[in-house]
Amino acid sequence: MKLKFIDLFAGIGGFRLGMEKAGHECVGWCEIDKFAQKSYKAIHETEGEWFSDDIRTVDPRDLPSFDCICGGFPCQAFSVAGKRGGFEDTRGTLFFEIARIIRERKPKLVFLENVKGLINHDGGRTFGTILNTFWELGYDVEWQLLNSKNFGVPQNRERVFIIGHLRGTSRRKIFPIRRISQKTNINIIGTTVNQEAKGTNSRHWVHDVNGHVGALSATDYKQPKQIMCLGLLDIKGSEQVRRYYSIKGLAPTLDTMQGGNRQPKIKIIDRLEKKTDKKINT
Repeated sequence: MKLKFIDLFAGIGGFRLGMEKAGHECVGWCEIDKFAQKSYKAIHETEGEWFSDDIRTVDPRDLPSFDCICGGFPCQAFSVAGKRGGFEDTRGTLFFEIARIIRERKPKLVFLENVKGLINHDGGRTFGTILNTFWELGYDVEWQLLNSKNFGVPQNRERVFIIGHLRGTSRRKIFPIRRISQKTNINIIGTTVNQEAKGTNSRHWVHDVNGHVGALSATDYKQPKQIMCLGLLDIKGSEQVRRYYSIKGLAPTLDTMQGGNRQPKIKIIDRLEKKTDKKINT
């Protein structure tokens, strides 16, 4: 079934790209960042589509007819890389702007994405509030934590995907999505804290900053450690900024960076360096 969808918090159109590849049609989009808007228009054909630069000012009655709302609502308030202000951060409260539109228009589907940290923020209460909001709006919810590395992307990027189905409409269950050799990590509405999602991503590291291999666990044959952190550079900044990685492993999660020398640093052994070492050794 072909869906007409609204792309909220559109960025440069990642959600849109996937939805259009699946055969669906974008009828409108919303993005506040002027530079992202420029990229979005350059990448996608947007002529004649509804547009807003601020979800807080959107009147739901002005939106065109649509079946689905998509949105990667701001994640900084819930990310483990940030201060995790949650709903106390104004960016965290933007979820309720989505809820405002849903309440007025009642689309058949709602398709949202956010960081893994949303699941266990404030002991699971934040995520529970989101699920309960969906329930009160008349939606049955399913959700799953997925990692981009299981879908052909050389990056460890875990994100929770949430799908709301308008109660009373016919629906096909989407989750769980599985891949070969992937242990499914899924909780459906009714569970607000994913035990496997707590803490850091340390199980994915193959080396710590001292060059030691982390302890092997009984499940490593199913999910081997794949991000290789080789050490810390002697530069200014936090530990996250100073880390450098092996070319043989996955990239760590890529964030917006926005300067500050925060891009992932990969150690590549120069061919000349190899030849020099060989001459010295002989």
